[in-house]
Amino acid sequence: DVSRRDVAVRAALHRGAAAVRRGGEAPYVFGRVAEEVARLVGADGAGVVQFSGGDAGRLVGTWSGHPALDARTVRELPLRGESTTARVFATGRPSRVDYA
Repeated sequence: DVSRRDVAVRAALHRGAAAVRRGGEAPYVFGRVAEEVARLVGADGAGVVQFSGGDAGRLVGTWSGHPALDARTVRELPLRGESTTARVFATGRPSRVDYA
């Protein structure tokens, strides 16, 4: 039996794969992937970070459904400490931040 959640995940994966197939600039493709993930988990925004060694990850794509999040232009994110990016880097698991 296929649940609604399964259908939503499959549809999001299909849309993400379609963005990759269409190609285009990396920020656009990664932005579409971030949007699909954010919509699946009910987040107001999401980002895709590239981990390539060193002490910082590079933000390669973002999506925001909330105007206050659009102002965030940080491109290098620390991989040490207590940030959500550092948690993802250390554990390999997704992380979510809830802002008040």
